[in-house]
Amino acid sequence: MAKLIVIPDCHGQEHWKMVRNKVEEVDFVIFLGDYWDHWTTGFNRQMSNFRQIIKFKLKHKDKVKLLWGNHETSYLLGERASGYQYNNSFDIEGILRIKKSLIDVVFIQDDWIFAHGGVSKEWIKVAGIENDVNRINQLFKDRPNFFRFVGPDSYGDNLNEGPLWIRPGSLKKTAIANFNQCIGHTEVMDGNVPVLIEHNNNGKLLLIDSPKHNCIIELDTKTGDYKRI
Repeated sequence: MAKLIVIPDCHGQEHWKMVRNKVEEVDFVIFLGDYWDHWTTGFNRQMSNFRQIIKFKLKHKDKVKLLWGNHETSYLLGERASGYQYNNSFDIEGILRIKKSLIDVVFIQDDWIFAHGGVSKEWIKVAGIENDVNRINQLFKDRPNFFRFVGPDSYGDNLNEGPLWIRPGSLKKTAIANFNQCIGHTEVMDGNVPVLIEHNNNGKLLLIDSPKHNCIIELDTKTGDYKRI
């Protein structure tokens, strides 16, 4: 059981900085990925923001958990997520490769999985690690191609899609049993508050991404209670 702060997709925005003075009040601070590719924020500001996030991670290495988003792996795996920065791709890929040892795909605490898009039981079966979510991070290091976009749905609404791309509609049907999941990736909020839904396999999905990417939450993994901060 733990008290957590969870930060949705940053996309170069600086809302996360509000938690820097709260880090000692919680057990972990989790970033759900997508640090890059904002449509109106310039590259230099995005790079500065990412470097500050890395600095924050290094200062609180055991407490701060950085997770991959599809916008990062798009540079590493030769894909093209929306907003892909062709002119700056060399620099973005370079810093991601240098810092990749600091970033994971999932973080698991009690019966909660934290991931950018979420973990499907269909995908984990295809990946050969069925019923063992703890092997996901090592799999990314060993065989990153398992994390590429699958399709055919161009939005990623596919039961076999991986943890960086799957959408809530499919995840609701095929989420790993007996786990709750806290995810970003999809801007689903009405009124800029978290959305909590039941999934089909004895658990819940807590969706916290929003159009402004500023819905930072505090979550208690023992009680399941959460609030926006």
